[in-house]
Amino acid sequence: MRSFLQFLVALLTLSVLGWAAWQGYLIIRRQEAGLDVTTRSILVIGALVLIVCTFMITSAISSAAARNVRARQFESKLALYQLLLRSLQEPTEPSVPGAPVPSVSGLQPAEPHLLLLGSPQVIRSWNEYIVATRSGSDLQPVREKLLLSMRSDLWQPNDYFLQKEIKKLFTYKT
Repeated sequence: MRSFLQFLVALLTLSVLGWAAWQGYLIIRRQEAGLDVTTRSILVIGALVLIVCTFMITSAISSAAARNVRARQFESKLALYQLLLRSLQEPTEPSVPGAPVPSVSGLQPAEPHLLLLGSPQVIRSWNEYIVATRSGSDLQPVREKLLLSMRSDLWQPNDYFLQKEIKKLFTYKT
């Protein structure tokens, strides 16, 4: 809804600026005999500079607002992901399929927060982790995927060399 309103305001602003530019053009055309070429050029350049400055200011305000939202979300996501990472570091025993696993069932209160704050990639990885934990399959690749998706959700780089180091970290712990 908010992005729709921002789009609507931007469209309205563009239409008002377009209408003002058109009216300015009509005024200059009517008074063409009274204005020399230099004055008309200065008016056109001034109008273009005004339009460009308007877009620059709008873009700066928009990016500052996006940074503020990201900063507020970062703290909440970091606390949630630290809780999830602590559960990943707990030793898990293979269980009977369908039986509750201690590390997953202890995080039931955190799952609503994960659904609200996590990116689709993190939610998908968390569901894969739950399925792998309950089925008793190998958890190492699922843990790696979950950790990398959390890092990308926190705007951290996930290059190839870092992925190899994370894989080594999980290999040493298990």
